Amino acid sequence: MNEALLKTMANTGKLPKKAAELIGYLPKLKVLPCARGCEGDDYEKAVKEFIKGYNGDGKRFKLRGEMIVQVRWYNTRPRYQRGLPYGEDRFGVSFIMEGKLVSLGRSSGIGSDTTAPELAKYLGARLGAELGLAAGIGLKPSFLLKAEPGMLTDVGAVMGKINRTVVSALGSEDVTSRIEPVTDANKQLLPAIDGIQPGEIDPINEVRYLNLLL
Repeated sequence: MNEALLKTMANTGKLPKKAAELIGYLPKLKVLPCARGCEGDDYEKAVKEFIKGYNGDGKRFKLRGEMIVQVRWYNTRPRYQRGLPYGEDRFGVSFIMEGKLVSLGRSSGIGSDTTAPELAKYLGARLGAELGLAAGIGLKPSFLLKAEPGMLTDVGAVMGKINRTVVSALGSEDVTSRIEPVTDANKQLLPAIDGIQPGEIDPINEVRYLNLLL
């Protein structure tokens, strides 16, 4: 098992060109749409890029089993709005792991020309890398690591709160990655890929934002 290779994937979402060995197996993604707005050619393109990023080139990981994820955030701006000082593209997904609702999201930022498919591909690659680390060497995904108290986490929490306030003031949607308690509204994401039921491991009762990880 190539630990350095897996860590490179987690840090960059990419694999070295020279890497060729089979590392292990990842679950195939079953992607559910969000409740509103997840339709049309642009949406389908974003989902395809998400899966493409997750699957990589198919040489290092083979697919086995199934993991249910649901699109939580999605927005594609009309072409004429790109580069203007308002509006942004967004993409994010939710899934259940270790009995918690995990949501990973990214936005283009207001005025950027980054597109939802590009955001989706990055998130897919990052998710694949995180699960690859778990499957390959048993390293817990970063989004499930419990942050230790300290100045770095305190600063991250404050900066994250400021960022969410600014985003809200600009009329955009907060897509900060987070973990939350599982509710009845998330039952469509069960059974979880790890088989762990809500509340079985380190239960939480509030939202934890992942400002420093993604």
